[in-house]
Amino acid sequence: MSPVTEQETAFDSLAGKFPKDVGVATGRLLALATSGANTNAATATLLGFRPRHPAGLLVGLLDVALAAGDWDRVNEAAYRILGIDPSAAGGARPSSAMTTSMRPTTAAATGTLAPPSNANPAFGSSTLVPTIDAHLVLLLISLLRDGNPTRSAQSAQGLLTALKREEPDNASILCHVLNLLVRLPLCAPIPPALARDLLPLAEKAVACAAPSDPGPHCTLARVAMRANMWPRAKQAFQLALSVSPHCVPALEGLAVADLALLDGRAGGQLGQDPGAFAALSHDVDLLSSMCPNSPTTQFLHAELAWRTSRAASTRLAHLRLALESTLASVSGARGLDMLDRADLMLVEEIASALVDLCPARPRNPAGAAVATLGMAAEVLTQMYPASGHVKATSAWAEYLSGNVERARERARAVVDGGGGGMAAGSGAFWSATQVLVHVAMTTASGESACEESEQAANEAAGYLDAALAVNLDVRKTDAYQVMRAWVLRVQGKTAEAKDMLANVADDGNKLKHPGDKLVYWCERIRDGSSGVVPMARRALALYPALTVDLQLTEAMAKSKEDPDAALAILREAANTDPGVSAECTRAMAHIYLNVKRDPAAYLRACQQLVDSSTTQPSKTAYVQLARAYTLVDDIDRAVDTLASALCYYPDAPDVQREIADVLLSSHEYGRALEYLQDAVAGSSPAARPGHVLELAKVYAKLGHHDRAEVVLMQTIQDMVPGSSSPPGASGGGGGGLSAAAAAVEIESSLWEHLALAQVALGKPSRDAWQRAAEKSRSPTRRAAMYVKLAGVLGDTGAGADQVEATLEQARQLDPASPKPVVALASLYLKTPGKMDQASALAKEMAAKWPLDDEVAKLLAMTLVHKRQFNEAIEYMKRAVVVGSDGLKELVQGKEKLEAQMRAVLMVGTGTESGEPGKENAAKSSALVNGKVNYEILAQLVDLLHRMDRLEEAAPLLDLEAGVTGPAAVCFCRGLYYQYVRFALLFDFH
Repeated sequence: MSPVTEQETAFDSLAGKFPKDVGVATGRLLALATSGANTNAATATLLGFRPRHPAGLLVGLLDVALAAGDWDRVNEAAYRILGIDPSAAGGARPSSAMTTSMRPTTAAATGTLAPPSNANPAFGSSTLVPTIDAHLVLLLISLLRDGNPTRSAQSAQGLLTALKREEPDNASILCHVLNLLVRLPLCAPIPPALARDLLPLAEKAVACAAPSDPGPHCTLARVAMRANMWPRAKQAFQLALSVSPHCVPALEGLAVADLALLDGRAGGQLGQDPGAFAALSHDVDLLSSMCPNSPTTQFLHAELAWRTSRAASTRLAHLRLALESTLASVSGARGLDMLDRADLMLVEEIASALVDLCPARPRNPAGAAVATLGMAAEVLTQMYPASGHVKATSAWAEYLSGNVERARERARAVVDGGGGGMAAGSGAFWSATQVLVHVAMTTASGESACEESEQAANEAAGYLDAALAVNLDVRKTDAYQVMRAWVLRVQGKTAEAKDMLANVADDGNKLKHPGDKLVYWCERIRDGSSGVVPMARRALALYPALTVDLQLTEAMAKSKEDPDAALAILREAANTDPGVSAECTRAMAHIYLNVKRDPAAYLRACQQLVDSSTTQPSKTAYVQLARAYTLVDDIDRAVDTLASALCYYPDAPDVQREIADVLLSSHEYGRALEYLQDAVAGSSPAARPGHVLELAKVYAKLGHHDRAEVVLMQTIQDMVPGSSSPPGASGGGGGGLSAAAAAVEIESSLWEHLALAQVALGKPSRDAWQRAAEKSRSPTRRAAMYVKLAGVLGDTGAGADQVEATLEQARQLDPASPKPVVALASLYLKTPGKMDQASALAKEMAAKWPLDDEVAKLLAMTLVHKRQFNEAIEYMKRAVVVGSDGLKELVQGKEKLEAQMRAVLMVGTGTESGEPGKENAAKSSALVNGKVNYEILAQLVDLLHRMDRLEEAAPLLDLEAGVTGPAAVCFCRGLYYQYVRFALLFDFH
């Protein structure tokens, strides 16, 4: 059926006869909005009127806004009305549209179960002045559209002022406005302080109402509930029942108050009231006889059954019935009518109860509880789209359903919207932050990682830092301490993590969210505290869906000391809950690979992940299986596995990159090139630089330096600053800092490989090396780039002063590295008049880096340049063999040094010693600690020849090995024989 146009309503003929009639124009507008037609022209017509009584127009527009989202026009109309003098506008007048659209249900208005025809006459004749209407509409706009706490408080204050000034004694209007406000969701920006400001008005409504009317008493009770004054609320509901014993809203409210007293939500004074349970049972029995299918009755049945039998399935069934009853009550309703029919507070209570029945991590399949939670979140979103709390609840439901990226988007919408109204440890901002922390610790496919990455922890830390920036007091809450401990532990800061956990009061019993409780006990298990597992099981007994998560943590914590017991726990968990079968298999694969070191068992577990998937296997499962094949050197099967993944996920650049990596591991550069090119072509702009970098490396391996130059230059030109990220990097919020840093490092690497390609093409570029250094945020990497830049400067004719300044800059950036100092000393050795500086640097390096090969070569060169040949020979003899104990430990007898040299050379040549005693001991020591600096050895042979002491080189060369061994060894021996003029030919290749 096509939408109704602006000429197809029943009001068209009336509009022709009465073109200036507000009622006709409003009716036509509502008819158009209900049909889904464009309302711009009709709305503009209404706003062009200057009606004497604009309240009906205003409420009609608000109804259109709720149904069609046209908020700006309503905002404009409300401010227009506030600019009209109430006396000039006709004073008080009945607002029929308001009383029609926003009238409470018959039971709530009359206090009885009487049909609509018996409605309270006082309500039907209520008078709403335009100013009150306008203030009320502005408050609803700030709550429903903006969700801005500050603006909401201002609008509420304006409404209260208007009520006190213009209708202080009108019980019907007071009850009407108060009922609307307190029926908004529990987590709406109406804090208890504002609710307490509403109490005097509610008390005034009771005083002005007829003695037989229970409605004002119910209104007073609801206001007291919002002010967290549960005893006062219970008393008011009891007074309403004394006036009308069969008042269902009063009986429902009394049962809810008894439930709050039972759970200890009475400000800590009447928590765990011993009489509350009996009172609640009586209330539920009475409601079951009067209205068995009402949403509140079903909800109370669920909570009462849970507290008596702990039957999760029974509780879930009643909660689902309560939610379905709510949906039925709002079926077909739009706009204000939907807000009026639905008990949003009850829906939020249902959602909160469903969270207790849900797991704390994604499942596959998600399960009935998660599906029902998603339905509750959808209902709340329809009724209260601007609520940050509703968005956070929806984000949590998406996360548990495995829709990780959608969960991230919805939680970020709350965080990016600001958290000015966040209270310590509560509020929409903190709820969304918790979702983001959990999302950060979960892979993009919705799978929990066996080993959380430090990158994920850094992202999560960014979200926690953002929460602190909004409200510093949040650090005092137990929930924050738990989240921060989790992040610190993954970052490797175990001592700080333990300190955070120690700050959590009462063993986490005060934590409200099940996910927080699970994280607390999982961290306690991981930190190795004794006797924690039984305590954790008792603490989480009320949350049966968390049992398996606890088993997974217990297994992983036990895996290092007793891997077989850990595997048994994981098998039991998989049998208990099929929804975690894949996660248990991943955990078992992790143990096989990292603990038991059993590649074959790891391969079987990875194969099971792919074979047992009820739907198409995830890309992660295929990649893991392919990597398992590479561990057993079955490259062909690894490539075939990833090719199968491409059948399910065609043109997936991450899979194509994975195939390329597998082929590169076996040095099949030609085959890898094709997949890398496909990965570059199909990747997003953010991921493309990382793939291009690997492609350039392969081009260089194949000698295609010209192609590498072209693709690198094009990628650098296409990059938007901060837009790139490495494959697998997750972005978002404060946690995106690490990904941004990685992106900058990729840009630096692109410039570096461009410079290398240009060097290979014979056109070295100073600019490329300069850009590579400037783009990097790592001081160590920047220093390395400046060292290479200095080399290019020297090769391209730059002055010695410019080269020296560049090397000094590198030295200051990375004082712990010897490379800038070695390069600087080498420069001094080549520069006339700089020998003293070279000697000073040589002494400094000898003290700081005695084991570094480059330092050893430079020290030898320095001694030679200073013509201190005897000292140079002695140093070279000690420096030829560099071990982990340092050169000072090698200042030893000649025989021991020669034996160690021969042992190292025998290791290199594969010869065996004929003496099993002393010689083999030296060989063993060399295997563990020693390596030969062949460049220094060659220099030593040459220097000994020049000093006519060549015979001293013979014991160091193991001449009996002949021509066997690496080319460097043969070169040194050949050099020796050349000098002694032996006419032997050696194959130096």
